[in-house]
Amino acid sequence: MEIRPIGNSHQCNVNSLDRIPKPISLPAVKSHTSNFTEDTNGPGKGMHNHHAELDGSHLVSPITTVISTASTNFDSEGSGPSGTRPISIAFGEEPTLAANGMACGSINSTKQQRTNEPSTLSEESSSIIFDPHRVQLKQKRYNGTQQRFLDWGNQHNRNVLEFVNAIDIINYLAYGRVHHNWSYATILQYKQAILQLYEQTQRDSITTNPAFIEFFSALKSNAILSFDFPMINLQPAIDVMLSWGENCDMTLLQITQKLCFLLGITGFLRPSDIERIDDSKTLVVNDALRLVVLAPKEKRAGRPIEKVVNISAHSNIMLCLVTCYTQYKNRFASLAPVVRSHDRLPHLLYTALVRNITDHNKAIGSERISKHITSILCRATTTCTASTSSRKTIKARAVGSTRAILAGAKLDDVLTHGSWASSSIFDTYYRLNRASATNFTDLIL
Repeated sequence: MEIRPIGNSHQCNVNSLDRIPKPISLPAVKSHTSNFTEDTNGPGKGMHNHHAELDGSHLVSPITTVISTASTNFDSEGSGPSGTRPISIAFGEEPTLAANGMACGSINSTKQQRTNEPSTLSEESSSIIFDPHRVQLKQKRYNGTQQRFLDWGNQHNRNVLEFVNAIDIINYLAYGRVHHNWSYATILQYKQAILQLYEQTQRDSITTNPAFIEFFSALKSNAILSFDFPMINLQPAIDVMLSWGENCDMTLLQITQKLCFLLGITGFLRPSDIERIDDSKTLVVNDALRLVVLAPKEKRAGRPIEKVVNISAHSNIMLCLVTCYTQYKNRFASLAPVVRSHDRLPHLLYTALVRNITDHNKAIGSERISKHITSILCRATTTCTASTSSRKTIKARAVGSTRAILAGAKLDDVLTHGSWASSSIFDTYYRLNRASATNFTDLIL
């Protein structure tokens, strides 16, 4: 067998390589020089070790990472033959080197490092979670109670923030119970406010303290939930509105007071609900007023809602909310709508209904609306004992729903109209009279 000279064994390859321009090596791919050695005994003696071997190398050869200028070289005007350039390299991305499920180890290690990097909150996430207005409202709710607790601790030489002790909270609440006659419900509210001063682990330590648990158990066992509410006669308040005459003859103050009162009584609405009525969505359909309250106190599954209230017209035009609303809107027909932001969710905008009686381009808040309602509701008379005269603050929402039950309205209809989540909430906090529209004596006897 004739052995060809070494110089001729690579004659074809050398000529071919001479015609190929110098290759461009990508820095992202490691050199394979260490994988190849010179064979001083074989016919390849004297070969340069930068050529790739087929035996013992990976399926993906270094040719993938060496791109000749035939496919990557561009002229100054960008007219070079770039059509054969790999997409990943053309866009500056790392090339995906894989064949039959195998990939380059250096790229895999880079992806693994990216996966193990700790995640952090983005700027958008932080702006939602740590919204300054949301934090301010939360602190505003508890600031007064928390400050009184801290002042009490200073008076008794107790650093209640640094030395967390359930006994200090118990002593403070017991002091208020004995000396200020705090009710059980008030003490529960103060407890929640004080606990917000501490971290979660500290709160768990306080609430699991045996003395803390026994203290609230004793308070609860002695706290009587009374349903002895005063009986209300609404007729004197109705007579006052009738004495004002037609809606068109009323002063602006009178028709504003009447509108707020009728909304509270017939719509079972709080003053804050009336403040948040989006008048741009109000409709008068089939002699009924359809109102949309934006983000009231009620929530569903922890989410704010839009509460829809439908109030039918009254047979007496002097007591009809639909007529009163129409006349009230006519008084401001020439003025632009009052657009304001929600008091608790400032990113929500809506068109307010009730305007200021002196500055018609401004809307009024829930406190002023409450005074408008009370100006008429205070005319109602009550039949109560000394024990019930100061126990319950009479509200239009409670008065209207109670009168509806006594007039024979179904409980489910009342709950739906007032957007109460359950009958127990209505029965415990809003129903002022335990009487029924049904005469059980006649039914039984």
